[in-house]
Amino acid sequence: MPALTAFAEHRKASIVYRSDTAGEEEKKGLPPVFELAWNHTTLRGLRVDSSITYLQILYPYPDQMAKVEAMTKLFGDELPGHLEFVRFDGNVTCFGLPVVRYTSEERLDEIIRLHEEVNCQSSIRTATPLRRAA
Repeated sequence: MPALTAFAEHRKASIVYRSDTAGEEEKKGLPPVFELAWNHTTLRGLRVDSSITYLQILYPYPDQMAKVEAMTKLFGDELPGHLEFVRFDGNVTCFGLPVVRYTSEERLDEIIRLHEEVNCQSSIRTATPLRRAA
């Protein structure tokens, strides 16, 4: 935790939840931590709301955070994201899984086009809304 806290402070970020300081009542009903990492986040969201889908986006090095910021300013709360930072070719960059409420293929195409205008790579996207199993 000291390393994570130092990293967050250095990046002017905040840690919004710590299970090691949460009470037992607060922990009830929380999923295992792996359910809150990478693609599990979107899969968990789909269990709650079957009308969402998601994109897989690469925010390329070296100005990946500026690209994330541009997309956040453009879409706001319409496109909540989940970022994963990875070391790629000796540099740190990030991938994202922005979640979007599925309305139409045209809207998904527009979102992808806007990402590409900011030089983000929409590597994979669902072709149709993901649905909960019956």
